[in-house]
Amino acid sequence: MRKISYNEVERFAISRTLSGALVPPFFAAFLCRYPSIVECTFHRIRSFYFALMLEGQMEYCERGAEPCQCRPGTLVLLPAGCCYSWHVLEPVTALHCIHSGFSISEHGALSTLFGFPLQRVMTVELGREWVERTKEEIRRLPELTFAGVHLSGFILELCAAALEKSSRIPNPQENDRDSELFKQCVYFVEEHLAAPFTVREMARKCRVSERKLFQLFHLRLNMAPFQYVAMRKVTLARRLLGSGMSGGEIAERIGFSGQNYFIRFFKRETGMTPEAYRRSLRHNSSFSGH
Repeated sequence: MRKISYNEVERFAISRTLSGALVPPFFAAFLCRYPSIVECTFHRIRSFYFALMLEGQMEYCERGAEPCQCRPGTLVLLPAGCCYSWHVLEPVTALHCIHSGFSISEHGALSTLFGFPLQRVMTVELGREWVERTKEEIRRLPELTFAGVHLSGFILELCAAALEKSSRIPNPQENDRDSELFKQCVYFVEEHLAAPFTVREMARKCRVSERKLFQLFHLRLNMAPFQYVAMRKVTLARRLLGSGMSGGEIAERIGFSGQNYFIRFFKRETGMTPEAYRRSLRHNSSFSGH
């Protein structure tokens, strides 16, 4: 068996872009084939990612955890920032999707599997039904006028099926009062993305102590409140960059006093400038042909 680095994957994988113009929070979807029995070494991903196995078998392994066995009908979910490796056991075909993460305020319970509450690699067994449905959907895409929109709807339906079939265990440390407080804090962030505010101001407006505020976010998202605010600003900025809005207008929409502050923030959080991200969207859209 050959062991390869992440930079060598393109030599061993056959990837076809199904659409690079999906409805947010989805970025792009691909049909990927791994015809060789190979093992990819540990690497870290920036975006959220999931894959539905259509043929073959492989393992995904997060550093320090047991491998996740994947066969046709298995949906594997990878959170942003995780470090993992994978191992093709039999030649594989899979639907891959990259997304920015489902937000609690916009997508509700879906965020538990496809957003920041997901902290570890996990799998959901969807079964052969979704294998056949996915193959049929991919076959029909070239015939559709608005393939990106149609595919986005299908993937969202797939996500909902995964949520329904998953058996996530409720956190015993959670109670109804804390749940309501957390929702209140999240809604405050959503309503004030266009205005700068401190953690202290956020705690005061939500009528909790700063310590309690940090506890609420750490327990549910494993991040600090200001990290969640930055994540939501990046998500909104990405969406607005795809809409054609100017950098100055976007800076104002997400609470920055000038475009230069926005550019530095976006590059720090994503590793690229806003314009570089905008160009990547155009490239993906052009490459996909949809």
